[in-house]
Amino acid sequence: MKDPLEKILKIGVLSVFILLILTVSFQVFSRVFFPSLSRIWTEELTRFLFIYAVAFAAPLAMKQAAYVNIDLIDTLPVRIATIAKIVVEIMVLVLFLLVFYYGIRFTMLGIHQRAPTIKIPMAAVFVSIPVMGGFMFFYSVVNFGKFLKRLKTGRAI
Repeated sequence: MKDPLEKILKIGVLSVFILLILTVSFQVFSRVFFPSLSRIWTEELTRFLFIYAVAFAAPLAMKQAAYVNIDLIDTLPVRIATIAKIVVEIMVLVLFLLVFYYGIRFTMLGIHQRAPTIKIPMAAVFVSIPVMGGFMFFYSVVNFGKFLKRLKTGRAI
């Protein structure tokens, strides 16, 4: 069965990209055919949509291990490489737990702030940080569990 969280993230990425394409298309179209029309809000909305696209897509990359990676650890002796991979996995877990925690705190700062042109609370934009951090932490835990399982069977390195 497919991961329901993955499906939600994919729908989020697709929805945000459709909105992003529509917003940018409107901006281009209106510049050509309605040059006197104010469309400064489209630039702000595009920026916010791009932030959400990353917030939804990054956890998918984490789940599929599709992120950029340098295999320097694999050149080490097996025992040291295994220890190094465990340390790296733990550091990744801690990083995304901190991103989640401090993302919530940062979101609280935006509750009383408003975006200059579209007037939405900045907390609606800032919440993308803990959303991404939470999903990334979840998939980091899943990946670490898979790594430990491979380690037990001797297939981790």
